[in-house]
Amino acid sequence: MKIKFPEEVFEDLKKELEWDGKEKAAFLLCHRSSSNNNVSLLVHEILVPEEPDYVVRSHSICEVRKSFINRVYKGAIETQSDVIKVHTHPPGFPAIFSPIDESHEPKFIRHIDSKIEGMEHASLVFSSAFDSVDGWHYEPDSDEFLPVEKVSIIRKDSLEILLPFRSQLSGKALDPALDRTALAFGEGRVKKNGCLDIGVIGAGGLGSAIIELIARDRPKSVLISDPDVIELTNLNRLVGATQEDIGRNKAEFYAEYVKTISPDTEVKAYRSSFYEPAVQKELTQTDFTFGCVDSGARHAINQQCSAHMIPYFDLGAMIQSKDGNTVFIGGQVFSVVPGKHVCLSCSGVFDSLLSDYLTPQDRVANAAQGYIDGDNTINSPLVAHLDFFIASLGYYEALKYVVGLPGTQSFKVYFDQLNDKISRSNCKTEKCLVCREDGFLGKGDKVPFLYPDDGKVNNKILTLLEAGKT
Repeated sequence: MKIKFPEEVFEDLKKELEWDGKEKAAFLLCHRSSSNNNVSLLVHEILVPEEPDYVVRSHSICEVRKSFINRVYKGAIETQSDVIKVHTHPPGFPAIFSPIDESHEPKFIRHIDSKIEGMEHASLVFSSAFDSVDGWHYEPDSDEFLPVEKVSIIRKDSLEILLPFRSQLSGKALDPALDRTALAFGEGRVKKNGCLDIGVIGAGGLGSAIIELIARDRPKSVLISDPDVIELTNLNRLVGATQEDIGRNKAEFYAEYVKTISPDTEVKAYRSSFYEPAVQKELTQTDFTFGCVDSGARHAINQQCSAHMIPYFDLGAMIQSKDGNTVFIGGQVFSVVPGKHVCLSCSGVFDSLLSDYLTPQDRVANAAQGYIDGDNTINSPLVAHLDFFIASLGYYEALKYVVGLPGTQSFKVYFDQLNDKISRSNCKTEKCLVCREDGFLGKGDKVPFLYPDDGKVNNKILTLLEAGKT
């Protein structure tokens, strides 16, 4: 299990549980992000007992009255939320469950689970400074209390990760293969890479270059999705691909490629597009994701990442020719951070791609009226050096946010090679349905997927999106 906090919620929790000489407790209501084998809890509300709500509160123990606990779980049921119990330990004491915690909390959680079906239960204990944590969650099928893997704080300018004391990721030594990288950026930042789960949607020229860079940093896991096979015309830009690889699925090829560089990295390869439900489900467990597609799937990835509190980095490259002359070589990187209130939807940068989500009949009608392009099947000019450059830009933009490398962070980084220009800009449009708190942001599994040609679901969503922009 992973637990994710929006920055504002985490800072509020720190204020509410600020040490005053006695232990304090709180309960967190969470939306859920689930895949086949994993769950992330997305914290959306803090419920804090007042002094009369405690049976006892001292320097070393606190116990909350049943009447308050009943209100917590009633609210959880009404909002279809999961629950995390949180408390702090005194200054000078580590964030490790005490013998009292080990004795009392399992009994409490088992009792609640016997009364309420289908709810996830977890518990966290923080140090008084909130710089360390321990955590477990209850698995009713095996009647076990399992370690929380990581606690993430999705800040506007950085991704903070706390590894609980009992997490298998805690205390890992620096990978010797990353010694030179640590000399450049510091051991702490580089070790953080080793606990990251990263998604890459699209394994073409841009995606393959991103995968190469990811593999060199040896993350915990990589998700790769691409339905296409390697073709002769791809070999001018696909990293590592040769004549012998023609006909192989790209995702499966790069899964093997990553393993040759970083054997300990878990790789999940899907020979399907992002619209495959299994891919969208698996994406929910990533810490951040790269989109390397040139279709309306950008909007589906954007929506899914916002719903599941996943920083999303969208990459694009383009070469334009006219009358045999090259008139443009360049591309861009968009950084979409949950909570910054700007995303691909409200920015409008890819509104033309929304036609992918119309019914076939509506798409024909719109094309006939000139609202969208008709035939988009013509191959575009693409070259390796441009893909590699844009991928490097995108990867560094991600590292600035995720591990704190130096540099300015912007919504858009634009590259114009013919004019030797790299420019940065931010978007003034903000707070659309996809990226605001009262919309899809952080709602997890409650947000429906976007699928092409699914008019019944998409027309409703697109109508909401348009209404949310006004």
